[in-house]
Amino acid sequence: MESGARLIEGEALEALKVMWAGSFCLFVADPPYLLDRMPRVRRRHLRAMDGGGLDWGRLFRELYRVMRQDSALLLFGHLSSFLRLAPLAESVGLGYVTDIVWVKPVPVNFLQARKKPLSRHELITVWRKGKLRYNWEEAAEPGKPYASGTSGQCDFYDVKMARRANPGIRFMTDVIEAPNKPCMPREERTPHPTQKPLALIRKLVKAFSFPGECVLDPFAGSGTTMVACRELGRECVGIEIDPEYAEMIRRRMLEVFEAAL
Repeated sequence: MESGARLIEGEALEALKVMWAGSFCLFVADPPYLLDRMPRVRRRHLRAMDGGGLDWGRLFRELYRVMRQDSALLLFGHLSSFLRLAPLAESVGLGYVTDIVWVKPVPVNFLQARKKPLSRHELITVWRKGKLRYNWEEAAEPGKPYASGTSGQCDFYDVKMARRANPGIRFMTDVIEAPNKPCMPREERTPHPTQKPLALIRKLVKAFSFPGECVLDPFAGSGTTMVACRELGRECVGIEIDPEYAEMIRRRMLEVFEAAL
């Protein structure tokens, strides 16, 4: 695979053990919670927190070791998973920063529609090692210039508010609207059942890394993180245990490299 993007086919913990300490500035982790080849089939004996047999304590220790001192870990999942995983993350020295809500245009979990509300969001918790570097300038979006504040008194805070001009910067918020699988462009879709949209991953990569830095995706899945990093001028290493998905990632990356020529 071309320089700047490297795919390792194998198990995440085994691959992490041989990596240099302090190698990566950003981790985008979408662990295989209850993942099955057929999305509608549940594995009854798996709990959401074990990720299909993952040793979370070891995983966090290895991720912490290969993280740079000013790096971030982005962890996809749901609140029930994070409540169990947070103590393990904190025990190795990771610090909680915030959570980001991904809002999906199309709801999911229709098989549970008569038991609970359909789901239209997913959480991404942000963790840091050391002092977090936030690339707010690249994460911000352009917009029309506007004036903020008022020239009078603000009764609520009992302070005077100055009227300020804003050149049009729209700062990133902790809510991101991006298409889920049914709404993705057809040319973007892959057979992977939990594929994340490029629009979402691009935003996260821009916010928590800088051009030229190296990003790690320990559960590469559909390869979206690797594609986003290639487009944004970041190095990327992806780890994928499933041979079929690994081959799919290789084909997808070749298409991206050829399109860039």
